[in-house]
Amino acid sequence: MLAANLRAGDDWLRRKGQQQGSVQRRGDEWHIFFRQLVADELGNATWKQTSRAVGPAVGPERLTKRQALAKGQQDHVHRANGLTLTPGGAATLEQFIDAKYRPDHIAQLQASADYESIIRCHLLPSLGHCQLRDINRAMCQALISEKVKAGLSSQRVTHVRNILSSIFRHARRLNYVAGELPTADLILPKMRRTERQPLSETQIAAVLQFLPESRLRVAFRLMCAVGLRAGEMAGLRWCCVNLGDAPILAGNDWVMPRCLLVREQYRRNEWAELKTVHSRRTVPLVDELVELLTEWKAAAKRTGEADPVFAGRNGSPMDHHNELSRRLKPACVKAGVPWASWHSARHTASTQADRVMSQSEKMALLGHTTARASAGYTHVQADTMRERLEEMTAKGRVS
Repeated sequence: MLAANLRAGDDWLRRKGQQQGSVQRRGDEWHIFFRQLVADELGNATWKQTSRAVGPAVGPERLTKRQALAKGQQDHVHRANGLTLTPGGAATLEQFIDAKYRPDHIAQLQASADYESIIRCHLLPSLGHCQLRDINRAMCQALISEKVKAGLSSQRVTHVRNILSSIFRHARRLNYVAGELPTADLILPKMRRTERQPLSETQIAAVLQFLPESRLRVAFRLMCAVGLRAGEMAGLRWCCVNLGDAPILAGNDWVMPRCLLVREQYRRNEWAELKTVHSRRTVPLVDELVELLTEWKAAAKRTGEADPVFAGRNGSPMDHHNELSRRLKPACVKAGVPWASWHSARHTASTQADRVMSQSEKMALLGHTTARASAGYTHVQADTMRERLEEMTAKGRVS
């Protein structure tokens, strides 16, 4: 309704908006009177008579009536006239998000929960009641400073800015606003990223020792070996795991012998498509993993083709967020690696693969689109560098 109301009378709004304003004296100040486009709670665009103070009418810095009119036109009337070119700017930020941003943008995203959380908790309380045309750079910078003061991480504050920018880009695309975005050139806190670290075989063994369930031990060992994403691990079905020596059919897909097929993921309590096209891949299994999964399949209660490999008590896929906080993190703390997580297992697999695989093979294993993405998951360890230095020293002595 909001979009229709704001768009229905664009021509009328533009004709109505070409005004000069009039100046009157109120007490010791000059005031300019003009019409301003506003939207009511239903999104109906209407004109409202308003006034603004433009300067003193008495005293040493007093303005003449002509000067007051010129100043009022420059500061207020011309801006009000210009806004009739984008009448949708009369909508509040909350109205635009409800009417356009959610159905046009968020609905097309797989990971919309973060968007909704930031909109609900950070944007609407501060700017939701403001009209799009009134939101300026100073207001956006004040929002960023407020979130930094509240203790939000640098990454979270950057996400707040990015989503607000996305909203205004969509508003400009639909002609709700025009010109430079109010989120341009904001001062953001310095990003402090947590350095990811791979796990050594000793550390992996220590974590496995403290994990309370065989289901978690198998899942963690598998991820350290082949680098699945946590959502891919949770969304893995038995029909996509081939532990035999002959190909099997999973729906319309063939699963090669001693391989698993990554074709969907389970995140935030719902099935979803994979992150990218390259995420759909066949992952080979070494003998150790085949034996481990065979033992787990024999012990698991649910092993139907459509059943998740790592199912929860109710038969649905494992909630890897809950398992991380309740079981994996405590086990990592006991093992002396409190920084470890599901994602650390992916870094571990990438680092190990880098020693024996080509760049293209490692990208295929991890489901990466670019070599640059794979490089970000690979870490050069001191032990490896020591081995290379010793090899170089030995060659120097021989020569």
